[in-house]
Amino acid sequence: MQPSAINDIKLEMRGRGFTTKAFVDDELFARIVGLLDDQPERIDTPPDELRFIEGRLDLPMGHLEHFRITAADGRTTCDCGRTTTALDIVSTALVNRTHPFDLMRDALLGFRNTLEFADKGRQGDCYACGRAVLASSYWTSGYMYA
Repeated sequence: MQPSAINDIKLEMRGRGFTTKAFVDDELFARIVGLLDDQPERIDTPPDELRFIEGRLDLPMGHLEHFRITAADGRTTCDCGRTTTALDIVSTALVNRTHPFDLMRDALLGFRNTLEFADKGRQGDCYACGRAVLASSYWTSGYMYA
């Protein structure tokens, strides 16, 4: 569940004509990240999985300092025992070609502070067992789905 302040920000932005995403300034981006980071159900993707994501997306090693996620149902662990992380969402998007590779890579490089509006969450597959997981939000430097 997202903090209501984020929903208020998205509502205001939609009122200004943004439909699915917005490029935001550093101040607003940091404000939203602060709201997301304060969620007790926040999950940090472990360093080994960050390096794996970087390798899959041809990002410089060590570029991703963090990549955080919140599960839509509040569950942090899949039934198989794996902790749900950003790897589940990223690997699913790569396998299913949900977005063009370059778009995903550029988003995670963080050329612009991008806020992609999350309404119903983003479904992925558990990297270990393939069971469906649903993220309500995920974020890293320069990109967030919230």
